[in-house]
Amino acid sequence: MDDRAEVASQRNQPVTHVTELGVFQLSPDGLELIEIAPGVDLERDVLAGIAFRPHMPPICVSWIRASSGRDPDGAAGYAAASAA
Repeated sequence: MDDRAEVASQRNQPVTHVTELGVFQLSPDGLELIEIAPGVDLERDVLAGIAFRPHMPPICVSWIRASSGRDPDGAAGYAAASAA
């Protein structure tokens, strides 16, 4: 995140980062992964390339299950993150 994201967050403005792999949104809990691109593998393509585990709202977990046939709760740390 940069200073502009911090200022926007303090002003209760939405902060969204769109990448070629997915979409992240800043929430009070930190960064949330809210969408991944078609054909992207969550563990290999997204999580392996970042130094933190983003939060995932339950709706995102459901979307990943439906679109990829894979269960993101099987990924390290996701059972707790999606239940939070």
